[in-house]
Amino acid sequence: MMIHRLGLAFILLVAVVCVGCVHEDEPEAFALERGDALLAFSVVTLTGEVVDNDSYEGRRGAVVFFSTACADCRRELPRLEEWYEAQEEDFLLVCISRGDDAETVAAFWAEYGLTMPVAADPAGGVYALFATRGIPRLFIVNDGVIEASYVENFPKFAYLKKHS
Repeated sequence: MMIHRLGLAFILLVAVVCVGCVHEDEPEAFALERGDALLAFSVVTLTGEVVDNDSYEGRRGAVVFFSTACADCRRELPRLEEWYEAQEEDFLLVCISRGDDAETVAAFWAEYGLTMPVAADPAGGVYALFATRGIPRLFIVNDGVIEASYVENFPKFAYLKKHS
């Protein structure tokens, strides 16, 4: 009987601890959404081009966040490359690596044969302006305003082409 009570007490203790820890220490997720203006940000691509929020004024484009260690990113970025290559010349896209240094990003870009403009964000400070979690993350932008956003699974190429 005593062992049964101790077992029950242990189960209840574990349940209380688990339920209490799930959300209390974890900050609420944040991400810019449709209709939000781009916040002030600036990155320098691996080719030395400065891309910032003002670069999107009067233009259509996209901001993409990824990590070289992310399996979903390795799946989505080549698909995104196809979409990027089909765009008009004035379309502005920048991919920003969250948490990787420039050397790691350059090697990744070469390995996958990607040509999209890319910048490293080793400390994740630019990413933190856009979201608190979730990659790959795609923000479609029109005149400095978020038109659509996607996380993990991007829309099919035909949909992106139709809506760009």
